[in-house]
Amino acid sequence: MGRFIATVLIFATVGPLIGGFLLALATKADFERGFFILSYVVGCLPALVAGLVVGMVQMRRGSAGAVTTLMVGLAAGAGIALFMGGVRAIDRFDWYLAVLFVASILATFVCWGIVKAIYRQPSPAAGVAP
Repeated sequence: MGRFIATVLIFATVGPLIGGFLLALATKADFERGFFILSYVVGCLPALVAGLVVGMVQMRRGSAGAVTTLMVGLAAGAGIALFMGGVRAIDRFDWYLAVLFVASILATFVCWGIVKAIYRQPSPAAGVAP
């Protein structure tokens, strides 16, 4: 249960930050304080849901694989794009939606990698003394 909670917390706290950072890099936005607050406003719910799904898969199967993580990232990206699709405040908004979509997939993989690194299972050979 601790791994599940840690997975959800990592996704909810790190995911929006990574997604916002990638969006800022891709769109050459200014790194202002408000920009990263906005990344949490937009990305926290999809990241939380992604963390819940990955955490549940890990509880059931022991590990969430790359294909599962990709599917979760695609769903999170689609959710953000659909949510933001109604907002047309700037020109070239479709470019921003595409960047948000890709950023959410990458953020999902980074969060999954962090969880895997923290909860890495030692290999059976590592416990054998010569």
